[in-house]
Amino acid sequence: MYACTHVRMYACTHVRMYACTCTYVHVHVYMYVHVHSLPRDGLVKLI
Repeated sequence: MYACTHVRMYACTHVRMYACTCTYVHVHVYMYVHVHSLPRDGLVKLI
């Protein structure tokens, strides 16, 4: 997440820096929640 946000911040303009960072963090959080919650749901169902 740090590397992606850093690259995004450098690639974006000063005005869009906030928007890009926020979007990237949001996408990462969503991906993390999805990836981490799916196996847990599967484990809970198996148990």
